[in-house]
Amino acid sequence: MLDRQIQDYLEWMNNAGYAPWTMAQHSQILNRLLDFVVLNSIPWERTFARDTLQAFKDHVQVKYAGFVLRGFMRYLHQNGIICLPPGALPEGRGRSKLQRAQLPRLYEEYLQFYTQTRQVGKQQIYRVQGTLSALNDYLQNQGMELKDLDVLHMDAFLAERNRNFAPETRINQRSVLRGFLRYLLMRPGL
Repeated sequence: MLDRQIQDYLEWMNNAGYAPWTMAQHSQILNRLLDFVVLNSIPWERTFARDTLQAFKDHVQVKYAGFVLRGFMRYLHQNGIICLPPGALPEGRGRSKLQRAQLPRLYEEYLQFYTQTRQVGKQQIYRVQGTLSALNDYLQNQGMELKDLDVLHMDAFLAERNRNFAPETRINQRSVLRGFLRYLLMRPGL
């Protein structure tokens, strides 16, 4: 379970626009945490216990390990995966996960449509925005517009985008794109 949560967290960081260097640091520490948990046969319910985390920090001896662990635990808590008592983690000063860059008009219209027609939480809307943002970036890098998109380009985009993601994340990415393409087909004049 921990490995899947780490992959989802790294995907969230990517969608939130974290720098590759920051993501690499988080990936390194969290994968060392996974190795530590497996090596010491620590059950899931003890993984985030204060004594387990302190033993891990003592083991890795990396100054920023506590920062990475707090960010990961905050993500897990906000997504209802672990329970933490109020005030257990500082709120932090980083960018809110709900802040996002503005996309071109058509993408923003789809996000508004998606929000109004689906009963989904803010986290799912944020994931949809991340996928659409990545598609927009891909098209810009290829010098293409949405009207030029075909199956081969979509396959190339998904291969590039999903290369490091867990299977569940890949399924989610494809679902988002199917919904967006369906929306584009419904719009007159596109």
